[in-house]
Amino acid sequence: MELASILETSARSEEAVQPGKEAVDISRELVEKDRAVYLPKLALTLHNMLGRLDEAVEAGKEAVAISRELVAGNDRYNNLADLASSLSILAPSLDKLGRIAEAVEVTEELVDVNKELLKRDREKYLP
Repeated sequence: MELASILETSARSEEAVQPGKEAVDISRELVEKDRAVYLPKLALTLHNMLGRLDEAVEAGKEAVAISRELVAGNDRYNNLADLASSLSILAPSLDKLGRIAEAVEVTEELVDVNKELLKRDREKYLP
């Protein structure tokens, strides 16, 4: 994923798409071998997916689904911040595509997650 990020920040975003997709494919293979260990990495890789907005939204939706799964598991608190991050990226992307109702729904979930994070550690999550 590093190559994709470097290409994206250097205004070579079209070239960043393929390495980003390859990173996702590798992460998916690793998840098949050890889901518990590599599922968070897949969520992060999807979170960073670059390319066309519609592809980024689909990757973002998958990252949110994975983050929700991790939050529902045994380590809820440690995965909430990742869920918040994924939601905060997905909402504006949905908005840009004109999918306003979905963007509002994602934003409402983000507000709820942030409230929970604040209840657990107010000093850490306040700006």
